[in-house]
Amino acid sequence: MRSDASVRLDVGFGMHYTPMPKERQQIGAAEMVEVTKRESGDGYRFEAISADASRLYTYRADLVEVIDGDTFWVDIDYGFRMGGQQKLRLRAIDTPELSASAGVRVREAVVEMLAPVSFVVLATSRTDKYDRYLADVFCLAGATTADEVLEHGVYLNQRLLDEGLAGKWRFINYEL
Repeated sequence: MRSDASVRLDVGFGMHYTPMPKERQQIGAAEMVEVTKRESGDGYRFEAISADASRLYTYRADLVEVIDGDTFWVDIDYGFRMGGQQKLRLRAIDTPELSASAGVRVREAVVEMLAPVSFVVLATSRTDKYDRYLADVFCLAGATTADEVLEHGVYLNQRLLDEGLAGKWRFINYEL
């Protein structure tokens, strides 16, 4: 049995949060906890979740910049008044470099695809050799919640493959 003082939440991106006593009461003995910002904006809600790890390291993020067809800067609210920008690389795909005209066209297509969305949802847990987080990115125009995007949205990595804008990464030796 762990003591309350030893409870630390892994919020991803190498950061941890030690809950306040009132927050620890909400968490209880749960091994996994989903944390969501309250609609009122005054704090966070904690909810114990099942041992299904499929939603771990899943975040709502604002798109800051499309660097090229498979690399982005996003602004993420990690919760607990913590946030920051992260550089993402779409997992398991590769798009042409900007030095080629095809790369410029793919970047423009991705900018157009993401223009109508107010946020994206991403799932990630590790970096590549350039310290970019490898991500699966989901989007849906008009969505108001991350759950809505995950349930009804477009899986951007797959869409780029389906439309011939990206190829599968040839040297995949990782799994998320």
